[in-house]
Amino acid sequence: MRGICFKEQLFDLTVKGRKTVTRRMADRYKVGETLYLKEPYFVNTDGSVDYKFDNKVKHEKWKNKLFMPEKYARYFIKIKDKRKENLCDISYIECLREGIREYSVIIVESGKKRRTSELVFENPTTGLWYQSPYKAFAALIDEINGKGTWESNPVVTRYEFELLK
Repeated sequence: MRGICFKEQLFDLTVKGRKTVTRRMADRYKVGETLYLKEPYFVNTDGSVDYKFDNKVKHEKWKNKLFMPEKYARYFIKIKDKRKENLCDISYIECLREGIREYSVIIVESGKKRRTSELVFENPTTGLWYQSPYKAFAALIDEINGKGTWESNPVVTRYEFELLK
């Protein structure tokens, strides 16, 4: 079985069922394939395992998630669907499925009794808010794959998955 890596915040959203889609530059996985989620870990002398993403225990030297073997995995996902598409063809709903969060905020103008509300969209890895889900996703994808990724609009593989319980 193969593993898959996510940034810590995206890992957390996946485990909570809020992230159900990922776009990757390479076509690596097959529909129906089960993958384990890789995360930094530490094997204690008694054989028990601590996980960095739990933030409960501090260790000086966590094992790199890239090299995490399946036997230490806690979470698994199954690929339900995949397709190729241009990165910028992502839809509003797909941005949310990627982990972008939508908020309705109330704005009170200083010195006035006027209140308005508007939608803002949060990049889950930075906590920064944007005026559209596309801008939030663009910032996220540039953070993951390097500045200019969104602008270059590459063909990516979109994977839809489900968390196995």
